[in-house]
Formats: sequence, C-alpha cells, structure tokens
Amino acid sequence: MVIPASTQFKLPPPGFTLQKFVLYETRNRFFLVGSERTKTLFRVLKIDRTVTDTVSITEDNMLYNRHQIQELLTMIDDGNRSQGGLNKLCAAYGILGFIRFLHGYYLMLITSRRKVGKIGPNFIYGIDDIAYIYIPPSFPKTQTPELQEEMKYKGLFLGLDLTRDFYFSYTYDLTHTLQHNMTPDSHATVPPPPCEVLPPQEYQQSGEESTGKHSGNSSNSSSAHSSTANLNDIPKKIEPVNYELSGMFKKQSTKKKRQVETNPLPQSPPVTPKERPTPPYNDMFVWNNFLLEPLLSSVSSWDWILPIIHGYFIQSTVSIFGRPLSIVLIARRSRFFAGTRFLKRGLNEQGYVGNDVETEQILEDTEEENFTSYVQVRGSIPLFWFQDNSKMVPKPSIMMQRCDPYYASTILHFKDLFQRYGCPVTILNLVKSNEKRPRESILRDEFRDACKFINELLPASHKIVYCAWDFHQAAKNKESDHLGWLASFANQTLTTTKFFHSGAKLYSNILREEMKGHSHHSTSYASGQTQCGIVRTNCIDSLDRTNAAQFCIGMAALGQQLYAMGWADDQNIGFESEIVQLLIEMYEGLGNQIALQYGGSELANTIKTYTKNSLVSQTRDALTAVRRYYNNTFTDQEKQGSINLFLGYYVPWKAKEKVPLWELDTDYYLHNQQDNPVYMLVAYTDWWNNSNKFAQNNNNNNNNSKPHIPFVPPPPSTHASAPQIIATPSSASQIRHEWYQNNTHVFVSIFAKGVKKDQLNVDISEESLSVNIKLISGKEYVLDLELCDSVEVPQCTYEILSTKIEIKLKKTRQVKWDTLESTVPKEEKDKDGKKPNIRPWDAPTETKPAQKNWEKIVTESAGTEGLDDRDPQAKFWQDLFADASEEERRAIMKSYTESGGTVLNMNWGEVKKEKTKIYPPEGMEARSYSE
Repeated sequence: MVIPASTQFKLPPPGFTLQKFVLYETRNRFFLVGSERTKTLFRVLKIDRTVTDTVSITEDNMLYNRHQIQELLTMIDDGNRSQGGLNKLCAAYGILGFIRFLHGYYLMLITSRRKVGKIGPNFIYGIDDIAYIYIPPSFPKTQTPELQEEMKYKGLFLGLDLTRDFYFSYTYDLTHTLQHNMTPDSHATVPPPPCEVLPPQEYQQSGEESTGKHSGNSSNSSSAHSSTANLNDIPKKIEPVNYELSGMFKKQSTKKKRQVETNPLPQSPPVTPKERPTPPYNDMFVWNNFLLEPLLSSVSSWDWILPIIHGYFIQSTVSIFGRPLSIVLIARRSRFFAGTRFLKRGLNEQGYVGNDVETEQILEDTEEENFTSYVQVRGSIPLFWFQDNSKMVPKPSIMMQRCDPYYASTILHFKDLFQRYGCPVTILNLVKSNEKRPRESILRDEFRDACKFINELLPASHKIVYCAWDFHQAAKNKESDHLGWLASFANQTLTTTKFFHSGAKLYSNILREEMKGHSHHSTSYASGQTQCGIVRTNCIDSLDRTNAAQFCIGMAALGQQLYAMGWADDQNIGFESEIVQLLIEMYEGLGNQIALQYGGSELANTIKTYTKNSLVSQTRDALTAVRRYYNNTFTDQEKQGSINLFLGYYVPWKAKEKVPLWELDTDYYLHNQQDNPVYMLVAYTDWWNNSNKFAQNNNNNNNNSKPHIPFVPPPPSTHASAPQIIATPSSASQIRHEWYQNNTHVFVSIFAKGVKKDQLNVDISEESLSVNIKLISGKEYVLDLELCDSVEVPQCTYEILSTKIEIKLKKTRQVKWDTLESTVPKEEKDKDGKKPNIRPWDAPTETKPAQKNWEKIVTESAGTEGLDDRDPQAKFWQDLFADASEEERRAIMKSYTESGGTVLNMNWGEVKKEKTKIYPPEGMEARSYSE
C-alpha cells in the first residue's frame, strides 16, 4: 500500500531566496539590496555607519519589483546628493556575517562563488572570494598600540582560508542530512518570510500612476521601465526631488510644487531571542553562526541568513546502461571544540569531541528523482586526554587529562548521538592493542571501561555496541584479510541501522529474496526506508585508519544502495569494479581534506596502502609525515587562534582580561564552560530518554558558539537518593596552579572548584604570595611563594570563580619574569635590587633549547623506524643526520618540508630568512593539492 503523496519522502520545492546582492553606500549608511535569482523581486537592508560599538541594522519588510527598487535608489541618491550621493560599492552572492575586533565592525560578503554540485534541483556552491567592508565612515589612523593589535587580530582572522572547503546552498539545507531534508515534518515548520509585496500604485511620478506588477514580468508593465531597469546602475535622468533621509522617506515638493508620493522604509524592531523562531538549520555545523548573530538579532526572516558549512563536498556522475547516477560525498565538520590535531584532543565538558565530522554518502537517480543516503561519523575518543607536543617529538606520549568516575561529559556525547541519529550507536575503535610501550592502548582500555560503565545504565534498547579492533596490527599480518573483516562488520551494522531510501522497495527485489530464501530476515517498505542508528569510527587522530574503515563501510552501503534502487542484482559489489574505484578516489579526496584541516597534511596512509598485506612492504609517505610534524609543531598555534576568532570562542573587545589572544598560554577555558553551578550526576538520570529534556541554555548568553553544559533536572523519585557531585576538592593533590603575565601584571590561577569565601585566605605582600584553602576533608591546601620580583600590594586583587581562584598581581616595574617563584634565597639576592630571573619586557628569551635526538625524530617522522639498516630510505636519513649540527638538522627539516621534498638545505642562516622555494624535477611543474 502506497501512502498519500503528501507524506512521502520528497525534497521541498525551492522557495523565495535572496541569491544576489549589491551594496550601496552613503556617508552615513549602507544599503544592501538583495534579489532572487532572476532579479525580479528585491529586498533592502539598511546598516547605520554612525554607530561604532555595535551594528545597527534595519530590515525593510517590503518586496520591491525592478521599477520600484530603481525609484527607491534614486530617492536615496537625491536625498544624499550634498554628501556625495549613493554609490555602488560591490556586488555579492551572500552575507557571511559581521565581525568586530577592537574598533568598529566589518561586514563580510561572498563576492565570488563556484558551483561544486547539485542535489535534486538545488545547486551547491563553494566560496571563491570574500570582501571585508569596514562599516564606520573612517578607520582610525593614529599609530597606537591598540590599532596595531586591531591589525594583528585582522591578520589572524584572515589566516583561516575561506576559499577552501567552505560550502553553501540557497535552497538546500547542507547542515542537515538528506533524510532530514526529505522528511515532511522537518521542513513544514519553516516560517515564511514576513514580507509584504508593495502595491505598485504606492509609487507615482509626476502625477502618472505606475501600472507595473510586482513580479516585473506582466505585459502591462511599462516597457521603458522593464528594459532599462538595472540594479547595478543608479538612474540619473529622473527629475531630482528633495528628500530628507532620517530613517523614513518623507514627502517633499520640487521647485515646480508637484507632490510626489513615496513609500516609507519601515523601521523593523529588533528581534528578541524569545520572539525569533528556532533556526531551520543545524547550528552545530554552521561555521558562520557567531558572525551571523548581529543579523539574527535584527531581522525577522531567514531570507538574509546563509549558513556556511566547513568540510568537503564532491560529486561524480556515472552512466550505467545509459542512465545517469549521481554519487555525492559530504563531510560536515562540527564547529564545537574545533581546532588542530594536538590542540584539540578528546572532548570538552559539554561532550563535544575534536575532529568531529559527519560523512554522508548520497546516491541520486536523476531521471526518476530516487534518492538513497547513508550517514556515519568520526571523532576523537570521547575522554579527557591530551598529547604534549612541546617536546618536539613526532609521537608525544598520551596522557589522561583527568578521570571522571561517572563519565558525565562522555555521557553527554552519547546523548547527543542518540538525539541526532537514534539507536543503536555502534563504536568501531581502531587504536592499537599491543605496544612495546603503552601509548594508544591506554586509551583503548579507558574507552572500553567507559562504554562498559555507560551500558550498565542503559536499557537493552539503547545499549552501545562497542567493537575494538587493532587495524594496524591486522594490516601488517600476512594471514589477515583486514578489508574482508571490515566488510563483514559493515554488513552486520547495516542490518541494524539500515540506510535512507526515498522510494518503495522494488518488487523484483522482494521476489529475488524469496527465491534465495532470505525473505524471513528481509523487510519490505512501500513508502521509503529511514536510517536509525549510527556507526562512530575512531583511531588516535581519526584520520588515516578511520578514513579507510569509513570507506569499507561506505562500500558496503553503496552495494545495498545500488541494489535498493534497482541498479544492481546483488548487494555485494567487487573491490575491483569501476564504481568502487571511483568511490575510493572520492573517499581519499575527503580524507586528504579532513587531514589537511585537522593535521596539516594529506593522509599519511591512503586507502590503497591498506590493501591486503600492503603494510608489510610499504611505509608511510616520508614527505607527508614530516610535513604533518612540521605543521603540528610550528603553525598549529596560529591556526588555532584563527579558528577561535572566527567561531567566536575569543572576542577581543569582550575579553574580561585585556590579554591578547596570542599571549594566552592555553585556550582551555575558551572551549570549556566555566561558570556552571553544581549539578546532579548525569549518570543518575534517564539521559537517554528524549522526553527527559535537559534544561535550556541560558538565554542571556549571546555567544552561541560556546554552549552551556545543560542542567540535569532532579531525577525521578526512584533515584532520589542519588549522590551529588561535591565541587570542592577533597585532596590538595587535586589542586594545581598556573600563571601567565603581560607587561604590567602577573596572573595566578589556582584551579579549585566550588571554593567558598570562608574557605579561602589570600595574603599578598610585596615579595610573597600565600594562599590557604580549607578542604572538605579537613586538610588544607597551602601555596607559599617567594615572588620573582616585587609587586604593588594595594593594586593586587583576587576573584573567586566557580572553577578557579584568579589572583592578579601588579608589577612594580615593567619587566619580564622568567619564573613565578624566585629561585634564589632571599638573603643571597643582590643588594642593588638586581634579580636573576627578570629582564626587560622587550628582551628576547635567552633559553638554550634542549638537545634533541634529531636522527630519531626524522626516522620516526619518515616512517623508517624499525626498518633494516640496509634499507636505502633508512640509511639515507641516518647518514644525513649522523654528523649534522643542531642548526643544520633544523634547516634540513624546514627546507625539506617547505619545498615539497625537492630541497635539502643545511644552511640555517639561509633557510630561516624566508620560505624555501619548490624546485620540481625537469619536465614537471609544482602544484598545490587543490589544483
């Protein structure tokens, strides 16, 4: 039985969307004119340029036709003739958002785009160029330190290349899956734009009534108006009329005393968060969510809002028996806890993990509008762990950051997966199990224990399926068919999660399964099939091994998708088939881009290197390994700063302490909620049940890019005796302290949660600091420091926060402290006041770096560790580094990485001055990966 057409899976028809924009400027205002694709209907947005500390945006709720928008622009031009008139600034294809560093706001517009694909009737675009327009009339020109910081922030912000791997669509929601977009209930609640089409009779010129219709296509429209109207040209031949521009266009008279009726540009009241409907997109994947906040708080419709995703998009079309089949691969990177490889490991307190990427594989029969899709995810292991890359080693040790016996943040992570994808959640953990020195196996054991604990809380219908498999060991084993194992795992998983199919199950497939005797475990569906559940794959980086595993799962899904759509007679497809080879190329392209975004280089091991027994005779690509190591060590910090600025984790003009972003020792507190009161243990609530909603986030928090940890409501009466978390530590060993400084102050942070005022005693003298905290166990935490230099006691302060105690010490002189605590006894200090651990603030750091085992570093980076000394690759690196000095080895690393493996320069004096050029072999040319 086929259900009514109104409830079948289908893509919503493209509605009214603004796709082309022109920005005009006067001395005091910007006017952004937006139009739909055919430039027949227009809307106007006004931006006040006289306000510097905020963005004043006014939305015109009217729809204009060509003739009406031309008259409106002419009136604005005439009204501002004495101040230079109305000038066209630029044309654009979308609003990226607004950003402010220390001074005024910038308006960011997408000025160039490229078509990258099409889903149904909806085009998908990539960003090619961005324009940054400073909104205030003039930019500060004085060479002040604040202006220099402004320019440094702008340079850091521009460090994030928006022309690579950022995508958008006007008519298709890229932030949601195809299954969500084709489900009627998911797109039936999107509110229509609260616009009013302006009646043409409202416009009269010289007593003559305009009879043109609002669509601009009516045969009754004036031919002169319809042929000469051009949004990009402001007409100058219409008789000038004097108007006042004061938020509305008022009726005035010309020298001939003729009355002209004009339509007012209404002042739209700001939209409060309570009045604004829920966004129709999934803001987890909207990377310009923070940049859109000023616009979201000022407009009442979604016409101006263009969500941008970050990740990867590729589309290929194959012809099977003359029929076109489209294959699309989409990767959506989460904006939560986003960053680079070594700086964003594990998860944060809100349950968001590093390198969180949702991958969707879509098949479309373009002739019959038949769709299928399969979704899987990857992400860092959801525990608190990190790797310290400051020691300049390719593989830093793995350390647990902290241990939560109740796994509260891990539970929040799985709760999010349950809500987004349903049950079951299947974990494929690919980390190593057998190591000479425990490294990855530490996380393997911890993750296993976490899943075991969580499963004890869950009902049978929600149990997590945990599967740990040492992919690396299996790939090295000559007798192991590791790809066959992954294929078997994928097929078993697909029987439980299934995949999305918009059409009915083919009758031929039902008969075929009955003939093979498979009808007892097959299902038929007349109105489509949905995917319920998800496979979550991870290794240490969630890059190389994870990408190969996701391809194997995608290949199994591809076979079942082709079978369901009638393109294949069997659900299993051969590894050597042309369509599988195409899928390999698509997944390798996806994996390379995800690796570039997170790790700084392409995949070290591609899918083809993981074919049977390949790792016995092959090693990682040496250039890729060295490049990844170089980026992680030298460039990731700056890249992380760019991401923090773009996503709004750090807002310079809102910063509580005026410490520049590049001087922060850590961004831990930018990505973890700090001001959370004590809450009930998540483990003792029905957190897996969607009806047991967590309380909403604080509506007063304007920074949507840093979501609060949701509050857990009191548990049911059956769990009334569940224990509460006591925030105050019970042992002094659980408390630590850190410090940082600028030229005027020293900041000491003591990390102790929930400390009350009566538990704390802080004593600050000119050259010492003493802190005493009474713990709940009856013991005391004592911190006594003899300070490196003297401080001005009256100007020293401290503040008790929910997670720490922040002490601010005012320096008596602007010098740089090498240490917080003096390393020289007080009686031995120089009588002249000279101290060994301080120096002028602008003096360079004169610390001698520790000697490094460069031979071991490069051997591990190049993948030659463990090879026989007779191996040419290993012998080359060993001989090269045998007698090289510290600077020569550093020069080799830098020149080899920057030149793409074409230059080995041992002269550090030359290499350190500029980037090493690429010298390709004769007959070849150098190209970037994107080319």
